[in-house]
Formats: sequence, C-alpha cells, structure tokens
Amino acid sequence: MITLNNVDWKEIIDNLPTSGKSITANPNMWNSNNIEYKKIFSLWTDAGFNLNSVKWENFYPGADFDKKISENIAKELNLKELRSWISKLEPGYCAPWHWDIDDCEAEYLTQGTPKRYSCFINEPVKGQILILGDDYYFNQPVGTIIEWDHYHQWHSATNVSMEANFMFHILGIPND
Repeated sequence: MITLNNVDWKEIIDNLPTSGKSITANPNMWNSNNIEYKKIFSLWTDAGFNLNSVKWENFYPGADFDKKISENIAKELNLKELRSWISKLEPGYCAPWHWDIDDCEAEYLTQGTPKRYSCFINEPVKGQILILGDDYYFNQPVGTIIEWDHYHQWHSATNVSMEANFMFHILGIPND
C-alpha cells in the first residue's frame, strides 16, 4: 500500500457540493446499450438485494473539486489519468458486489491496460468497509492507497456506520 500525506482530504471533503451524481439500482439511469449494466443488475436482483439500499454519489474533478488534486495524484502514481472521482457512501447504503463498467473502456484500452487505485480519504470510522477481491479494508488511515489487481476487479462496499464514507478513485495508464 502507498500513503499520500500531502493532500488535505478533510478540506476537500468539506468543500464538496452537498450532493454529487447519484448512482442507484434504477436501470433507467444506466446506458441500456451496454449489456454489462444488465448483467450487474441481474446479479443483484437474482441475489434478492434490497435495491433501495443500493446508492452512492460520485464527485468529479473540474466540476466538484479542483482537478489539480487528481493531476497531482496521477503524477505521484506515475499515471496518465483516464478518469478519477470521489465516491460518497451514506450510512445504511451499499454498493453490492460488482465490477466497474465504463462506457469509455474501449477508448482507454487503445492506450494500454489501465491501472486502478483507491484512496481512503476520511478518518477511519467503524462500520465502513470496502471489499476488493478477497481483501477486506476497514479502519484505514487517511491517505492510504490500494492498488487494484485489475481495473475490472470485483468489489463491493457497505456503510453501517453513522457517518458518510468518502474515497478517491483513479484509473490511468502507467507512464513508461
């Protein structure tokens, strides 16, 4: 794991808009031309998930926070940034088991194989859990970055705490 110590994540979180782009289990919000979304939705419904508990919000550089933050992190990780965002998972909600679907994936792959990293950006709170493959992450210090085995790795998250959980995510092509 890598640790970022030069970012004031509390200030960034405090200055985010009150709401971001809401992601829910409502299939009408997804790109219906991409069959990968239908696969994920079928997995959730077949498992009997309470679809009302599936919700998180995303915040994007340049729109919701200073894009210099993402640019600096990409530089530190030696990446050509493809995409980055901050996710917010409110208490009582989850992001069920899935892999991330990106409508721009074909374009990304023309540049190489992307790498993905996630960074814990709020103070550790009991009940905030990220599951990435076979690994469970909780109570991680602010600034801890995990490198994914593959950008399509299966993952999920849940928040059974009393506070919102924020994470920073970045996808990029390694610089030579």
